[in-house]
Amino acid sequence: VNEKLSQEKISKIKDVIRWLLDSYYKATGFKAIFVDKKGKIFLSTTSDEYFCNFCKLIQSSSEGQKRCFKSFSNGMLKSTEYGFPYISRCHTGIIEWSAPFLYEGELLGSFISGGVLMRKPGSSFLKELKKVDETLKIEESRLEEPLSRIKIVSEKKVRAAADILHIMANYLTKMKLTDTRLRQEKYIQQARISEEIQSIKRKELELLEKEEKNENSFISVSSLYPLETERE
Repeated sequence: VNEKLSQEKISKIKDVIRWLLDSYYKATGFKAIFVDKKGKIFLSTTSDEYFCNFCKLIQSSSEGQKRCFKSFSNGMLKSTEYGFPYISRCHTGIIEWSAPFLYEGELLGSFISGGVLMRKPGSSFLKELKKVDETLKIEESRLEEPLSRIKIVSEKKVRAAADILHIMANYLTKMKLTDTRLRQEKYIQQARISEEIQSIKRKELELLEKEEKNENSFISVSSLYPLETERE
């Protein structure tokens, strides 16, 4: 597939992608990005394209950025293969989820969100992270503060956010890439997708505070969603 043509197709819907990313952030509180087929960041929810300060520090290393892009690409390919949002651990062990965008059967990119953990880092996590630090040549002490500020969220919140990301990707996939159609779709479908997002948010997010009082701080990921660690 011609790479330039793929980029032109994505550029046509740049405003719509940005709108979807902003709507997702407002609905879930999670940052998100849109990456191209190589895993490189094309758009983000804010001017800061990093999920959190920890991710920002990791990507300050050229090797770290390379590995992050590889994680994005792997998530995109897996979610395309499975046909539903793919939840995984990146190369540092941080949770992220992906939902691909296809147009006429061609994979053009993917929505990616994450930058969270589902439990406080334990000794095994820190041991693996130390290996990453040595490879990326980032002092362990520099990661302590940003690591401590990563959000700890439940499986249900992650799954609900992944569902919303999947709705966004499907919405984009069904759109036509003509300029007139795009202008009409953005406003005609805005109410529809907002309703779907809010419906999922009400069903899966609003009851979490009550439910989590009776739950442990860590819940294993449901078998409905694959959770794997990126490996070299």
